[in-house]
Amino acid sequence: MTRWLASLTAGLFALTLGALPAAAFPDRAVRIVVPFPAGGSNDVIARIVGQRLSEIWKQPVVIENRAGAGGNIGGEAIARADADGYSLLLAAPGPLAINPSLFQRMNYDPLKDFAPIALTASVPIVLAVHPQVRANTVAELIALAKAEPGKLHFGSSGAGSTNHLAGELFKSLAGINIQHVPYRGAAPAMNDLVAGHIPFMFRSPAARSARSRWPAPPAPRSIRNCRPWRKPASPGSRPRPGSASSPPPVRRPPS
Repeated sequence: MTRWLASLTAGLFALTLGALPAAAFPDRAVRIVVPFPAGGSNDVIARIVGQRLSEIWKQPVVIENRAGAGGNIGGEAIARADADGYSLLLAAPGPLAINPSLFQRMNYDPLKDFAPIALTASVPIVLAVHPQVRANTVAELIALAKAEPGKLHFGSSGAGSTNHLAGELFKSLAGINIQHVPYRGAAPAMNDLVAGHIPFMFRSPAARSARSRWPAPPAPRSIRNCRPWRKPASPGSRPRPGSASSPPPVRRPPS
């Protein structure tokens, strides 16, 4: 059964246009940088959005995965790109909201170097366990963790990621001792969950596997209602979206 334990939103951040007139945008290929490996929810969303934008704009939209440093590598790539509207970042909370508290030095300023363009998706987080874990409910999983303190491990897409923080929140509220195993992206973590190398993880339900399951009943209300977010951005001090020099909004063609 699906049990929403946390929710996060995904958004699109773009470099705003300089001297180009809005009517001329775009007249060539646009790239969307995903600061995480292929196969995760950010990557899936970017490819869905990219395909639709390509249909609307009649121009190619290229998805580029630039993973590493909790999303900072992809964020830096867009922060340093030309502010011409042809480089976009589909970002999660990590590189924009969480990493400034984790990294002593970052090569971009999330507040100054990007301009938000659009909210693209809201992605819930669920608790997924390997079928061999001796727990069919959240209460049983908590009891198992208390019976074997420090022996259960949970995976995540990386230190400071929303599914890592969901696991730490679960650990704190349940009063249990579980160990965190960070991966370079949600897809590698999911692969190890399916293989049984880690017993459980908090993840998006975008690609549910027959070899993992979601325990019931739901976790306490304070866990279910947690809403970490995902958001988009663009480089430098840029005109506000909607200004004369910003890219035109994406609109659905009339039916």
